[in-house]
Amino acid sequence: MLFDTKFIYLFALVVLPLVAQFRSWPPFSLFAIATATYAVITVISFAQVMVFFASSGAL
Repeated sequence: MLFDTKFIYLFALVVLPLVAQFRSWPPFSLFAIATATYAVITVISFAQVMVFFASSGAL
């Protein structure tokens, strides 16, 4: 449960500012698409690292 809460807070801290920025950009601009793609990849990688640490008992 502790891991889930930490992950939700971190996810919100990463995603909400990106969504706020994304809304202010012109829709479908290449920069916005590239940034969103990079953000998704980063969040997935970060989630995998968090899961690894959680499964090893570090968190």
